[in-house]
Amino acid sequence: MNHRTGWDGLLRTRLPVRGCRTPSGSRPPIEPNLRTLGGTRMKIHVEVWLAAASLHEKGREVMTTRELQDEVKRLFGDERSGVVTHINGHANAASPKGAGVVYNYLFRVGPGTHRLCRIGEPVHPTRTGRQLWPDQAEVDEQYWPLWRKWVVWQQGGGAVTN
Repeated sequence: MNHRTGWDGLLRTRLPVRGCRTPSGSRPPIEPNLRTLGGTRMKIHVEVWLAAASLHEKGREVMTTRELQDEVKRLFGDERSGVVTHINGHANAASPKGAGVVYNYLFRVGPGTHRLCRIGEPVHPTRTGRQLWPDQAEVDEQYWPLWRKWVVWQQGGGAVTN
């Protein structure tokens, strides 16, 4: 381990980044863009898609950014600022590609309103060919029935009955 003195004159220990424990013996925090759920890790983009599907399941045809954010919080307890960034940017088919990885999960119906995007709907030219739903392997098993139902709808499978 490397040692150095901080601005206050106290001795500091620099720990290796991977596979380390802090001096108290605890593990470093989980990567900030991932959340632990039932022993698995679900990414924000998956939580956003599931929240939209959940609101559709409740009979909502269109939802606001705030409603999606609240549904992510209700389902997953996730309150990170990245949730709104994913709703309005990374996962929104109408937004220009502003990051290395983007998804076409949401279709912007109007200012601040969204729904799940369907095959064949217009997307921003920089997003052509991007995913419309998360891979099933990224989805916690308890949400697989919801995932299957709404993927069929996104594929153009017609009206969904609740």
